[in-house]
Amino acid sequence: MERKQLEKFKKSLVEEKKTIERELSEIGQKNPKTKGDFEIRFPQYGPGKDENAQEVTEFEKNKALEANLEKGLTEINDTLKKIDNGIYGVCQNCSLVIEEPRLKAMPTAALCSVCAKKI
Repeated sequence: MERKQLEKFKKSLVEEKKTIERELSEIGQKNPKTKGDFEIRFPQYGPGKDENAQEVTEFEKNKALEANLEKGLTEINDTLKKIDNGIYGVCQNCSLVIEEPRLKAMPTAALCSVCAKKI
């Protein structure tokens, strides 16, 4: 892959990483004991039953969002390491080059389209 294209992918991934980290910080805080883990804040709307129900609903929604965002953050960090190590764009399964259109659509792709279809 051309250096210019690789830098473009890296820049895009770094921007996406910042966005995800910002979104995670809005619903929680970094867990100091576990790298890449966030702890969700429990909302406090008031002492009433309605407020308590709303708090639980909001917490559960944020917990699911946190899981998805953390997964995306892990994929981005893994991909950035691959770029730094010079192995970005290589299928983890068959070791062939991942198609550029696939990487453009999904920069964190770890498998070529053939292997992805098999799995």
